Amino acid sequence: MSPVDTVIEPDIDATAEFDMPAEPDEGIQPDPPRSETERLDPPPTGPLRLESGTEVDIVPLRLRETMKLLQIVTHPTAGFLGTLFEGLDLEDGAAFAQTLLTVFVMAIPDAIEETVTFIQAMCRPVGLDDIADPKERLAAQQLLTAELHNPSLDDAASVIIRVIERESEDLRALGKRLASAISLARKVTKPGAAGQQAQPAGSAPTPKG
Repeated sequence: MSPVDTVIEPDIDATAEFDMPAEPDEGIQPDPPRSETERLDPPPTGPLRLESGTEVDIVPLRLRETMKLLQIVTHPTAGFLGTLFEGLDLEDGAAFAQTLLTVFVMAIPDAIEETVTFIQAMCRPVGLDDIADPKERLAAQQLLTAELHNPSLDDAASVIIRVIERESEDLRALGKRLASAISLARKVTKPGAAGQQAQPAGSAPTPKG
């Protein structure tokens, strides 16, 4: 056999173990719903460490924070076209949370200021309640707000994901209530119903023909 025809067999150990690719991420997993006691006085979630080393608590969603969230996820770019909770799976908690996160991320490029304001509103310094002096409390919060004026992508993602994990079940319950109310309203205000006028009491019916 000529040198050209020489075949070099690779030295392969059939029993060698190969690193298998990691299992795919299962996606965001929502926290269990709050208890009745926690609903009355929901505690903050934390601590969450930012890239700077600052530790923050994630505050619970209340009216103002919820409205800031809705300003983002109802943005036309998010795919909601101004409607609430349409297209979301209200029966599957994990699917709802994942879709809500996707909607949030899609809206960010056209809702940057709203997103930054939301992140600032959701974070407070760890141990803020332990500061007795009101001026020092205000200064600590202002310092964190300034730090989050232009957060890193990792910090922004960490806060947003944590908020959705914590709040998605309560938002899903709210979505069910709103969907039920909207469905009832649509049944009451059927097309043509608004054009029907009630006859005054004791008046004769309008003759036909």
